[in-house]
Amino acid sequence: MGFYELIDGLPAVRDDFVPKEHYGKEFARLEAEYVWPATWQMACREEDLPNAGSYITYDILGDSIVVLRDKAGTIRAFHNVCPHRGNRLVSGAGRLTKLHCSFHGWEWDTAGANIFLKDPEDWKGCSGMFDGDMDLQTVHVGSWGGFIYVNMSDEPEPFSQFIDPVPTYLDCLEFQKMRTKWHKQIMLPANWKVALEPFLESYHIYTTHHQTAGFLDEASVSTTHGRHGKHGYPNAALLGTPSPRTGKPSPKDFRQNYVTAIQELAKQTGGDVDRVGSASGRSADAVGRILTELPPDASLIDIHIAGLRFMREAAEAEGAGWPEVSDEQAAGLGVDWNIFPNMVLVFSLDSTLVFRSRPDGKRNDRCIFDMWGLIRCNPENPPAPTSEFFEDWRENIDKIPSLLVQDLRNIEKVQAGMASRSFAGSRISPVQERQIFNLHKNLREYIGK
Repeated sequence: MGFYELIDGLPAVRDDFVPKEHYGKEFARLEAEYVWPATWQMACREEDLPNAGSYITYDILGDSIVVLRDKAGTIRAFHNVCPHRGNRLVSGAGRLTKLHCSFHGWEWDTAGANIFLKDPEDWKGCSGMFDGDMDLQTVHVGSWGGFIYVNMSDEPEPFSQFIDPVPTYLDCLEFQKMRTKWHKQIMLPANWKVALEPFLESYHIYTTHHQTAGFLDEASVSTTHGRHGKHGYPNAALLGTPSPRTGKPSPKDFRQNYVTAIQELAKQTGGDVDRVGSASGRSADAVGRILTELPPDASLIDIHIAGLRFMREAAEAEGAGWPEVSDEQAAGLGVDWNIFPNMVLVFSLDSTLVFRSRPDGKRNDRCIFDMWGLIRCNPENPPAPTSEFFEDWRENIDKIPSLLVQDLRNIEKVQAGMASRSFAGSRISPVQERQIFNLHKNLREYIGK
């Protein structure tokens, strides 16, 4: 196989190479035609639709989808457009009893049926205007782990087939029992894949997030699972051990290193105030007991066991419960999953970071990037979620978790660097960055090249 082997005019994707063309205008056009109309995409969380009539919109390229809970409690989705003259019906999120077109007054119930058409006699004898013809066009809905997915295809792949085998690995974490603590939406001057890819690998951690090197051995292995992929640290030392790249010996007393690891991950990935990210503030506070309840010579394994017990006790004391995860399940979890095409989960037993990236209009060099922090909670006392929008993230650095700011800086520099005439494509690691290869391989399958 030649380095630049062409397939229908595009350089081939290999497990060590993704061509530059995958981030260009023509590939964006192919994605718009073949990928986004045909694949399942995460639109929202189920808790975003708490009541009958609750709705939220999800926009992708020129399409807008309204996802709502109908009066019977069923979650439905429709194309967010009036079939009369193309007016957008709703925007953002809210609650309604019916959908109303602000242009000419047509209306639909929450099941999408047309219930008012002004002056219907004007269309007497016209075809395609009655007997449900003016109902809203349905968009298919799937759900898993409290996430709601949509698919615009007339005959989509069954959702259960699409999401497989993710539930087999991750159902034990009970994402449906988590709730949103914070949400941030950011406009990024980068291709949607450039924005997503830093969260598909840990190869960058030692360099980009060097502040974690004192307690994290980041040597990772990335594997593919159908359209989806994960990575984890199966060969790395336990959390609390310095990265071998530092050349520093392990401490004789691991207690502070482990406690610092949980506390810093909660703060750096979840924010100084919220502390809900790849670890939670609740867990960070709970493991502080290790410093007083375990002896200085405690083994790192014993520290981990005690830490999990203290985390569980703290969560259960608040009525949040705790997932039952067997040793076999824990071994297969990894730390990070990409749900094809544009969703990433970075999780612990108590909290989860969610990332979603999508193109902004038909520009190949700009995207809408969403981040959520989820936490297990007492269902009777969920957190009051916050939601923020940043047109320019650099003007809001103090509102974004510090570790994620480091990623955002890289994203912009990578997008700029890819414009170089000397750059042919990404030389990805077949071991630590295989999720990136899998994403692009599956995109090529969708576009048929």
